[in-house]
Amino acid sequence: MGEVTYDIITKNDLKVVIRKFNGIVDVEDVLDSFKYIQKEMLDEKVLGVVTNFDESVMNINLSQLQEVIKYLKTTPEFHQVKLAVVVNSPDKIVIPMMAQAKTEEAIIKPFSSEHAAVNWIFE
Repeated sequence: MGEVTYDIITKNDLKVVIRKFNGIVDVEDVLDSFKYIQKEMLDEKVLGVVTNFDESVMNINLSQLQEVIKYLKTTPEFHQVKLAVVVNSPDKIVIPMMAQAKTEEAIIKPFSSEHAAVNWIFE
């Protein structure tokens, strides 16, 4: 089970939620975290969510990714924000790229650095 920490970056009264995973991350960790963000952190000032997997091992296969895609498709709160995914290796980039291709309702983009992801959300 992975650990997740949360932070908020504020600029001109607008916000970006940062979540960082550590350890071995499975689909339940990702879904639970999305649900927490939806209930506790999303408001009209949040422009996006950066998910950083740099310090984690992703234990999510493509069929499990369908659960995340279904959640994003059926949760309108995430249709209003940009979703940036930070990954540091080619094998990890497949997950956000597949999610991006399969989810028209949400705006998902992979990045190699948290800084670039935050800049994209604030642009």
